[in-house]
Amino acid sequence: MIPEAPPGARTNGLAPVSVAERSLAAGAWQWAGLVAVALAAVVGDQATKHVVTRTLELDDSVHVAGPLTIHHVQNSGIAFGLFSQATALVTVVTAAAVDALYGAGAAAICAISAVNATPDPRASARRFQRRA
Repeated sequence: MIPEAPPGARTNGLAPVSVAERSLAAGAWQWAGLVAVALAAVVGDQATKHVVTRTLELDDSVHVAGPLTIHHVQNSGIAFGLFSQATALVTVVTAAAVDALYGAGAAAICAISAVNATPDPRASARRFQRRA
């Protein structure tokens, strides 16, 4: 006689442990929290830039605390001033990157929707067995 498996154990190593019973999508509170953090970051960034441009001359610095020092620099390009003379090129490449990311996101959403729409007879059987 084979002993009964403890709760949570499974005999088929390839079978999923569980099926999500609720949506894993972010709710309204999670989105509100994300927006609040993003807004705080943008406001803090703009406030710091305003204070630095009003109080420090170009190339001056001020020690804030510990290892933190603020330097007033001008960066007319992208990261570390790269491509400062190629604004049109940077704009085109950035637009293409945003378009590619948007397209990839839309494709992923379509793929997830297609997977979720495909009926899985095993999942239906498991839900039916739980109710019985």
